[in-house]
Amino acid sequence: MVLRRVGAPRIIGSWTAPALLVVSAATLVVTACSIPGRGPETDLDASDSADNLAVDYLSESVACDGTPSAVAVISGAEPGEVLAFTSTLPISVPDAVADAEGRHQLSWSCNPDEARLRWTLVVTGRTSGRSGTVAFGGADTLDREDILAFTPTEEPTVCNGELNPLGTVSGGRPDEELIVTSAHTGTVSHRADGLGEVPLFWRCRPDEATAWEVTVDSAAGDRSLRFMVTGVAPDPAELPSLAVELTENPFACDGRARAFATITNLNPFERVTFTANSVDELADGTADENGALPIRWQCNIADVGTTWDLTAYGVDSGRSVTVSFTAGPADSGTAIALTVTVAEEPFVCDGQSRAFATIGNLVPNEFVDFSSPDAANLRQGQANNDGLLPIRWQCDPEDDGRVWSLTATGRSSGRTVTLVITGVRPS
Repeated sequence: MVLRRVGAPRIIGSWTAPALLVVSAATLVVTACSIPGRGPETDLDASDSADNLAVDYLSESVACDGTPSAVAVISGAEPGEVLAFTSTLPISVPDAVADAEGRHQLSWSCNPDEARLRWTLVVTGRTSGRSGTVAFGGADTLDREDILAFTPTEEPTVCNGELNPLGTVSGGRPDEELIVTSAHTGTVSHRADGLGEVPLFWRCRPDEATAWEVTVDSAAGDRSLRFMVTGVAPDPAELPSLAVELTENPFACDGRARAFATITNLNPFERVTFTANSVDELADGTADENGALPIRWQCNIADVGTTWDLTAYGVDSGRSVTVSFTAGPADSGTAIALTVTVAEEPFVCDGQSRAFATIGNLVPNEFVDFSSPDAANLRQGQANNDGLLPIRWQCDPEDDGRVWSLTATGRSSGRTVTLVITGVRPS
């Protein structure tokens, strides 16, 4: 038996094959973005093209006190043209009429409990077909102490490799840019919501459990905040056991190296070593960001009838799992069905785009089409050399409770698989 490689590392994000990005009903942009748009800084508010409406902002945010406030002036429409407004949010905006110069001033009102929200509207001229996008947020009108503060969600932070809520920075101004810096995360810019708050999330592995200093600075440079994050390794007794899903057993000994099983419940990016009977020097593997690791194997006709007991050992967590499988002839079995390994269910709708599942048993480098009765703007994907394709998803807190059905179809093989995604609001 010749073993080419077991558990070749695959880090999502470094693949050249495009991952799938799904745009939820509460998002207009196709790219993954923490903020769907912001007043004068958005690329959509200025246009030199006669095919688009121009948007000139009068205010970056709307005071949520129940009274209408001027947001922007829309220009470039036909004189007297009817302007239609649409949004992926569950709201209805009445049509408006451009004046004699093809302009219209958009006003908006919101209640105090809507101060955290952001709205993105697409305005289209019904006659000309020209369109533009207006994006703005709500703002609290209460007088608040202008001092940055941090309230932790819990202390200490458990370094279990998952993205966990860290706490909330408060005391910012509505729509203010706050710059968060730490040795663990680097420098990241966040935009405060209408209440002047920024929720922070943290991800650390068990081997990274230590204390970090975090600095929050206002973009204006007039205020600063420092606090400590203490990370602790999870109790080994509370960690889930490693699991293995076999997708090909017996394994057809046709001389090809391919993935035949997936280990789950590893720590994200955890190194894994392997041992097996009658096999020496098995290559190490590295789990992906979701703690999953495909196992690759290769054998020839001389190995038919052999049974291997393969043990995987997680170096960081000290957990192990053993899987037994048998070598079969190259012509045994029928076409292998597609598999799905889900790493996050339900999916936390925090506005971030990330991989939550991996499709296996695709033809190497096969293109994959996606369809769903519950979502639009689905991009195609392409499997890697191992027939694996990670699936990325994105949704916002407003999608709490939504359920999406997603079907993937391999163009070369014609094989399909359907999975269900349930969205939940961040805790």
